[in-house]
Amino acid sequence: MPKPEAVNNKHRRRFHHSIDEKDAERKERHELEDVQATIASLEKQLAGLQPQSEDAQRSQVAELEAEIAEQVVARERAEAELAKLEAAAKLVQEKEAELKEVQEELRSKEVELEDINGKIVILEGTLEHLRTRAAGEGENEHSAEGEFADRVERKASSPQPESQLDAMEEELSQVQARIEEERTKADELEKELCDVQAEIKGQKASTDSPPTSTPQPSVSSAFAAHSAFVAQRLLEIINESNMTVNTLREENMSLLMQIAGV
Repeated sequence: MPKPEAVNNKHRRRFHHSIDEKDAERKERHELEDVQATIASLEKQLAGLQPQSEDAQRSQVAELEAEIAEQVVARERAEAELAKLEAAAKLVQEKEAELKEVQEELRSKEVELEDINGKIVILEGTLEHLRTRAAGEGENEHSAEGEFADRVERKASSPQPESQLDAMEEELSQVQARIEEERTKADELEKELCDVQAEIKGQKASTDSPPTSTPQPSVSSAFAAHSAFVAQRLLEIINESNMTVNTLREENMSLLMQIAGV
């Protein structure tokens, strides 16, 4: 039979072993409970964070959508502004082409006016020649030292050849007709120039106002200013021509009165 001491030692070892197992089991149980509590806490935190995350994502998505909408609006505005700039550039090119045509027309009118002035000078010389001839006919009727009133009186009292008077009157009529013709041309040209000048002013007003907010120098305004100056100069030439025509008419009337012996 085993000894009692040996049996007690055996039971003592078993008891200690059982206590150690229980302690280990209790420790493991506590650790498991801690892990489960940690998991439950994390799940609770996750459940609380999930709505916040969704709200943050939705807010971020809304901000991105708003930014995209702003970018789209800005792009549309930029495209519209670009279209305006292109239209303005095209309009300036068209106005420059129109102003060049107006300048060419003004040059043509200036040449035409110079031609009219040349014709008026020729007519003035013709009238001067006729007046000299009429004065020469009167000189044959009186002495060189007589007064003008005596010449007129003698010329009125002395008959002149009918054919000579008819020829002179016919020549004067032709000169007057040519003067009237040139006068009509000058009036028509003056009207055309007034129309051109009005068109230049309208083009200058439209091209000097840029359609964009950024101030830009107008190339067409320089052409318009130059064309306006040329048109003003042509009007001055027309006025001078009108004065010449009026002077010639007065001389014609005086010459006719001399021929008629008045």
